[in-house]
Amino acid sequence: MNLTGLWGKLGKVARNPRQYAWVLETAVARVRGELYRHGYRVLTRGRVQIGRGFVAECPLHVSGPGRVTIGDGCRIRRSNLQDVSIVTLAPEAEVSIGEQSTMGGLRVRCASKVTVGRLLLAAKTTITDTDVGVPGGPTVTGRPVAIGADCWLGVETTVLGGVTLGHNVVVSGGSVVNRDMPDHAMAMGNPARPMLMTATQQGTAAGGAK
Repeated sequence: MNLTGLWGKLGKVARNPRQYAWVLETAVARVRGELYRHGYRVLTRGRVQIGRGFVAECPLHVSGPGRVTIGDGCRIRRSNLQDVSIVTLAPEAEVSIGEQSTMGGLRVRCASKVTVGRLLLAAKTTITDTDVGVPGGPTVTGRPVAIGADCWLGVETTVLGGVTLGHNVVVSGGSVVNRDMPDHAMAMGNPARPMLMTATQQGTAAGGAK
């Protein structure tokens, strides 16, 4: 774009600040994402790796001695202005969040391993593999958590240690998940239980019955 075109666009923004406010917000979120991406890699000597295209509409806090990997194209959405916090409690702890995932107010506490597939959608959600422990405190043990691809975790959902969620699982807001969920499950409650069979599950069951 030449300078004339650039000044023209800036003039439109200046004349209509409210209409173009999202442009500025998006630009700031992308810049913040790049600062996190490079800053955490340097400050943690490579223990924290954030993929390309990271967009942070709210702050990201990563602490602890373990390793954290966030895939390409992930985004922190504004969720009641709540930050995203990832805490590892031991040097051997590993947190991996798949590419294209969207998070808002996510809380992760990991003493062993937390693995999240691509395209996670989570708002004000807690994922923890242990009930106790702080970074640098007494040794704690955790039970690994694995969340498959294309999962949706509702507001105020909690996923506890030792849980495996399959592919394309939907968990209703306010649920506490303390057991495994199969692919395509729709779950709710405290403790969460599968409530419905999706069309995919029904087709699989019908095919197996033939």
